[in-house]
Formats: sequence, structure tokens, C-alpha cells
Amino acid sequence: MDPSVQPAREAGGSLPRRDSSAADALRRALDDASNRLNSILEEAEREAQEIRVEASEYAESRKREADARAEAKKIELEDHLASVRARIRRLATDTEELAGELAGILERSENDDRRVTAAAEPVRAGAAAPTKIASREGGGEKAGDQERALLLATQMAVAGIGLQEIEAALHRDIGIEDPSALIDRVMGRG
Repeated sequence: MDPSVQPAREAGGSLPRRDSSAADALRRALDDASNRLNSILEEAEREAQEIRVEASEYAESRKREADARAEAKKIELEDHLASVRARIRRLATDTEELAGELAGILERSENDDRRVTAAAEPVRAGAAAPTKIASREGGGEKAGDQERALLLATQMAVAGIGLQEIEAALHRDIGIEDPSALIDRVMGRG
């Protein structure tokens, strides 16, 4: 081994001078290396801290953006829900109005049915119709007979009485000789 590297002590217990300067150089080199290493570590810690700060700022920024989008979506959904609720209220109101109108129509229809049924009842029972007019003497028809015959034929048709019965009633009760044209008019055929 190189004697300058081995720590040889002289009589006074100190290293030889030549070895001493090598040790100083080594110490300085180690100190420099240690200082550079500390400097590198400090720089790495500063950069790591900067990265943490940037990451935190980025994460916070993304969170704010996500919160803003969520809030905008919430407002949009609330507006849509309010619109749907308003349409449902309008639909409920319209439905109630239609139900009232239908009830009125039904009531009028039932009243009309009762009137038609009441008017046709004597004809079904074989009794004289309320519009029965005695035949004119001399066999001629008056102008009012046609209107009465038309009314009687219409009432009987609405009551569901057959065509032959209607013809017979017009001939018998009003004295219409040929009621076929009148019946065609009532039935929409002429």
C-alpha cells in the first residue's frame, strides 16, 4: 500500500505533512460533495414543493370547474322541473275543464234522449203520436201536414221504429198517400 495513504503517525502522534495535505484535500472534496449533495437535495425539495403547490392549485381549479358545471346542471334541471310542473298544472286544469264540459254534454244528451224517448213512447205503444192530425176531408193534404209528417217520421226513426211502421203511421195518422219521399228525406236518401 502507498505509505502516503496510510496514516502513519510520527513520533508526536500527528500525521506526516505530506499525508496531512492529502487528508485536507479529501476533507475538502468530501465537504464539496456533501455541499453539492445538500444543494441538490434542497433543490429537489424546492421543486417537489413547487410540484405539490401546482398540483394542489390544479386540483382546486378542477374542483371549482366541476362545482361550477354541477351548479349549472342543477339550475338547468331545476328550471326543467319547474317547466314540467307548470305543464302538469296546466294539464290538470285543462282536464278538469274538459271533464266539466263532458259532464255538461252528457247531461244534455241524457235530457235529449229522455225527450226523444218520451215523444216516441206513444208511437211504440200503438197510441196516436202527439203530432197526429186527422186526415182532411176530401183526401187533400194541407201545407202543415208535410211538416207534421216530417216531425212524426223523424221522431219515430230516432226511436228506432222500422220504415214500414213509419209509412203506415204517416198514411194512417196524417193521411199521406205516398210517404216514401218523406221517409227518404228523413233517412237522408233524398
